This record gives sequence, C-alpha cells and structure tokens, in this order.
Amino acid sequence: MDLLILHGDDTFSSRQRLRTLVAGFQKKYDPTGGNIVRFSPPFELGQMRNAIAQVGMFAKKRLVVLNDFLRTASVADSTQFNSWFADPTAFPDAVVICWEGKDLGKPTVPKKPAKPKKATAKKAPPKAPTKVSWPEHAKVELFLPLAEAQLAGWIRKEVQRLGGLIEPNAVHLLMANVGADLWRLSNIIAQLVAAAGKAPIDVHLINQWTQAPHDDNMFHFTDALAARNLPAALKLMHGQILLGVHPLVLHAMLVRQIRILLMVADCVERGSAPGAIAEETDLHPFVAQKAVAAVRQFPKGRLAQLFQDVVQLEVDMKTGKVDPEIGLTHFLTKVCAG
Repeated sequence: MDLLILHGDDTFSSRQRLRTLVAGFQKKYDPTGGNIVRFSPPFELGQMRNAIAQVGMFAKKRLVVLNDFLRTASVADSTQFNSWFADPTAFPDAVVICWEGKDLGKPTVPKKPAKPKKATAKKAPPKAPTKVSWPEHAKVELFLPLAEAQLAGWIRKEVQRLGGLIEPNAVHLLMANVGADLWRLSNIIAQLVAAAGKAPIDVHLINQWTQAPHDDNMFHFTDALAARNLPAALKLMHGQILLGVHPLVLHAMLVRQIRILLMVADCVERGSAPGAIAEETDLHPFVAQKAVAAVRQFPKGRLAQLFQDVVQLEVDMKTGKVDPEIGLTHFLTKVCAG
C-alpha cells in the first residue's frame, strides 16, 4: 500500500501534482480509469475502507483520492484511518492520495503500542491527539508559497509553456500588481500571451491588463522599520498573517517593497522629478509618490543593507535554518534595534 499526502498553502502546485500522479497511475495501471475512486467531504469511513480494500478490476492497482480528509476529519475518524495503515504491508493493491487544501503543519505521528506491563498503580488514560496525524511511513509533499525568485521563474516558465515571451521588467511588474496567487496569475498570463501575439509581453501590456494594488500596508510596514518602531512593525506583520497571508508571501512582498524603494532612491539621488520617477521605474504614479516619501525616511545606505539582510533571511528560511514567522520576527527586532 502506498499512502501519499499532498498539503500546503500553494494549492495550485499541489493540484497540478495531483493531476500528474493520477495521469501517471492511469498510464501505468488503469488506462480506462475504472479503478480510480475519489472522496470529498462529508466522508463515510465504511465506504472509504471498502474502496481502499477492494481489489482492482482488470488492473494491478486501485487509486483512492481523498480531498481534504485529514484537515476536516474528527480525531476519532483520523485515529481510525491511521489504524488501517499501521501495518505498511496492508492493502497491497491500493494507492491512497490525501490532497489537503492547506498547510497541515508537522504531524503527531501515531506511536506503536507498547508491550503491556504489570501495573503498580492506576495511571490516567492518555490524552487524545489534538493535531493532525498520519502514519509514519506515509510519503509527504509540502507545497509552500513561492518565494520571489521562485515566483519570477515560474512566471517565465508559464509564459514559455504557452508559447509567449516576456521582458524581465514585465515579470517584476506582474508580480507587484498581481501577487503570488498562482491561480490568478495563470489566468492572467494566458490572457497576456494571447494579447501579445508574437511580440514579447512588456510593462505597457501589463499595465493595460492589470492594476497596481493601492495598498498602504507595505508602506506602513517600511515606515515602521525606518522609524525603528518594533511594536508597529510586529502589529502589521501579525495582522497580515491573521488575514491569511503566509509568512513566506509576506517576506516576498517585503523584498519587492525594498527593491522598489531602492529603484526610487536611485532616481531621487539623480534629482528626478516624481512624475519622471514613475515613468523611469514603470510604477503606478500613486505608488511612485508613496515610495518617494518613504525613501526620504531612510539614511543613505540603509536600504541597501536592509535588502542584503532580507535576502539572507530568504536563504535561511528556504534551507530550513529558521521558521518563516520566527525569522521575520527576529529580522524586525534586529532592524528596529539598529
């Protein structure tokens, strides 16, 4: 029996992975698709178990896909589900894929029952698990939101896959205007490729099809860093996380914001007028105006140092040296402490 768990906040990539796995199963074991079964909430454990235990018809394997079971199941149902797979050799004809539409975090791995011992005193019964759990032998793939460099690479590959071309500045403008939502980006990129035809997608086309978000949150964020106001910076960060913004996405937004401020700072040092800055940087006039005001709050060289620090933070987060939320908190504390 093969048990695979796909989870994470990047549901676009995890869905693509699921489609690839199902197609691969069909090609290898079941061209007709008659041995593929899917379950979605509400779940009925008896039907699920029957589907998993059933021998494949005219095929060596049977595929069972469970959509959002682990994150919606009760503790009792989750415990029963895990008991089915306590023995890795159970259900040899089944391939089970659990697709989950969010990051489940680190699991509480069910422990093997200990051998009974002679009790010398009555002990309190063990507490029921409260976290999502799955068998230790399960294969797990986690899909986190893409960091800025990964997102830029994904955009270029998606444009190329659709037969189009895109200019480097247009990639960064598209990221700034749309964000890291791959579902929305995929739709917009398809429209841009069709609109561009044989010509490369440029910043002018991006501006025609998308609009820069007039969101002051990131400017408030950098204002707090400039003023070394740690309580304000932490409040803004946690406020975004509570709204559902993943720490890695928030980090990517911060990197993009500092890069914008660096471009504007260069224009300011050269004496460019605000209107000319918007044209030079391909920023929306509102964004350029806000950026000019923000740049004036930073001492010379401070933005460059911030950019180096936030890039190093990205390396530490991607290599697993630090948890993204903890890393951002430490970064803000360090910056505000000077």
